[in-house]
Amino acid sequence: MTYCGVLEFVAEEGLCYIPTWMFKMLKFPEPGSPATVALVPDLKKKYGHVRHMIKLQPHQTKFIELNNPKAVLEYQLRNFTCLHEEDTITIEVFGDKFEIDILEIRPKNEYNAICIIEADVDVDFAPPLDYIEPTPAQMNRTASVSDEDPKKKNDPFAGQGMRIDEKTVNPARKGSNHQMAPEEEEYDPRKHRIYRGVRKTSVEWTGQGTKIGVPQGVRKR
Repeated sequence: MTYCGVLEFVAEEGLCYIPTWMFKMLKFPEPGSPATVALVPDLKKKYGHVRHMIKLQPHQTKFIELNNPKAVLEYQLRNFTCLHEEDTITIEVFGDKFEIDILEIRPKNEYNAICIIEADVDVDFAPPLDYIEPTPAQMNRTASVSDEDPKKKNDPFAGQGMRIDEKTVNPARKGSNHQMAPEEEEYDPRKHRIYRGVRKTSVEWTGQGTKIGVPQGVRKR
């Protein structure tokens, strides 16, 4: 038994079309098997205002490795009307199908189900079914990698250099090519005075000048 909503009223009278995951979960032997459908009108009315918490367990670890799996799940749950405890739903993300078990719904009610249309629901995840705990050796290896000096880890010039002429590299000059140049100081004219000043060594204004005024031979009136 499970709870669901109606997507479209397009089936012929006496027929009900359900998703493949629900067909498998209800363990119908073949298409066309008889099913009993009942209306539960008070599920949303009685519990729609209550804030619920659901605990989910993905079957694949790959699901929790997605970028922000909670946001992905929130988007995919828009295709569902109800969630029923102990059901297994299937969602599709980027062409991959993920099966998720509904482990627990709180607070409890007589249906062990909730309507998630316009509802406040908090989601918690249990470890996936195929999750394997890391061994102590793997945990130690991860810790040793994280404890490495980030400068050594990210330094692209941390290796041993080699000269083209096959001579030994001078240790004093090793790594000098990638050292940062010192910052330039702000120019201060007081620190760059010219010894004994600047002396005048040439005469710029030499020669005969010409007076601008009345031409010669012309009298003023």
